[in-house]
Amino acid sequence: MRSGPSIDDDIMGYVPRGVTLRSISRRGDWIEIEYQGEAGWIGARYVSDDCGGLVDLAPAAARQGDGPICTTGNLRVRAGSSIDDDIIGYVPRGVTLRSISRNRYWVNVEYQGEVGWVGAAYVSADGDCG
Repeated sequence: MRSGPSIDDDIMGYVPRGVTLRSISRRGDWIEIEYQGEAGWIGARYVSDDCGGLVDLAPAAARQGDGPICTTGNLRVRAGSSIDDDIIGYVPRGVTLRSISRNRYWVNVEYQGEVGWVGAAYVSADGDCG
């Protein structure tokens, strides 16, 4: 659980799997929740409405590829679809990228003529580039 809707925001604590939470609001791929009397933010991909497992809440364009997507945070662009892959660049928040393909957690994108991978939780296809 973080203090704001970004991986750059401070970690406030951890929410165990299977816990029922109260949703307060949503901003892009982040959900503001209340847990043990505190409000905080968690990635939407880590929650479901049935407590039965993860739900893929990535936007449709990010799932399908070949569409414009917007960054919802400042992103590292990686050479492959793993946190262990080299960082080959950075993309600022609010930038439109072309989605090429996608796997469960990563989107292959083109930005300024370069191709790389960004975290699917940090892009949006709903036109909200802010």
